[in-house]
Amino acid sequence: MPKASSSLPCRIYGRWIRQETIVPPDRLTPILVHVYDIPIPPPQPLVVGLRVQLIALSPVAYHTPGLSVSAPRYDTYDPQIEGAVVALKSLGKSVVEFVINNDRPGKVHYAYVAMQYVPGVTAKMGLWETTCHWMFAHEMRDCRPVPLEANAQINDNLPHSPTPRAQFTYPNPELGGRDTLVVGVRVGQETRGGPKKSTAGRSE
Repeated sequence: MPKASSSLPCRIYGRWIRQETIVPPDRLTPILVHVYDIPIPPPQPLVVGLRVQLIALSPVAYHTPGLSVSAPRYDTYDPQIEGAVVALKSLGKSVVEFVINNDRPGKVHYAYVAMQYVPGVTAKMGLWETTCHWMFAHEMRDCRPVPLEANAQINDNLPHSPTPRAQFTYPNPELGGRDTLVVGVRVGQETRGGPKKSTAGRSE
């Protein structure tokens, strides 16, 4: 995976869960929010104000069924989500949620992301950072834990930000065919951990 640089956004890796449309308090029309779980420890603890680039994970088993591995293995794709962390919220001592304000062109205004809370490793929180963000009033995800996969293998050949918009296809056994990503839009669903929720496709 690309080496980190202080001049580049912090690259984090997540599994897409679903999308939501919500109406912010300062608007009359809904906006699009994508929800992710982060199973990979970030290269630095996340704090409010940190600029991040979200790279999405897809299990290698999707294109190599029956592959025997000792640790999780993922391919990557760019969902075109990058921007500053604008809010953090801890859920007890196990999970931290944060909101990314996406400034990449497209329909996704925010990413709502959750990971296991390891103080000073996955997040660094002060009292002022736990101030309620309006998005926390919405039930964006359930309260299930997000296990860390520190030994996961990630095939990340994406260039440094900004990465180009792309179109590609790869097999998805859940669909019995191919799952298509078109400039950051996935059509179909992955097999994901936690309770299954029905979502009709994705919008960028």
